[in-house]
Amino acid sequence: MDFSIFNEFGFINAKAFYNSLVRPNFLNVSVPFAAISAAIDFMFGMQPIVLLAFVALLSLELVSGIFAAWIEGQKITSKRMKAFLMMLFVWLVVLFIIHIFAVQYNGNLVNGIFSYLFDAVVLFVSSIYFKSIWENMSRIWGKKEDFKKIIEIFSKKIKTDD
Repeated sequence: MDFSIFNEFGFINAKAFYNSLVRPNFLNVSVPFAAISAAIDFMFGMQPIVLLAFVALLSLELVSGIFAAWIEGQKITSKRMKAFLMMLFVWLVVLFIIHIFAVQYNGNLVNGIFSYLFDAVVLFVSSIYFKSIWENMSRIWGKKEDFKKIIEIFSKKIKTDD
């Protein structure tokens, strides 16, 4: 077979064209990433970046709560982490169930109801966790002296060369 057409476009042969098109070295990363992304979109009705942002929001609430408790001198227990994991699991199951019902009844009035319910749950959960983060931040900033001490400790550890 004459591969002169590949030469016209700067490729040595068909294999060079294929390697440029498919990037076989990245297949072991891109195929699993695509499969996971498709599964997340199918299961939760969210793009992976949105689900990541959702998990990050819940994680930020946990971290800010732990940080606020630490500044206030409260004892930090493993119950908080267990509660976080349980709530993350519960919210993901709720979103999964609502999304699967919406997909099942695609094109019906029922789909519209479940789609609305899905959006309402995401908004509700997000607003709860934003409020909790805000409250934790106010607890942290309420103890400004302690917070300033922590900043000074980190500033001494991380020095920049000017």
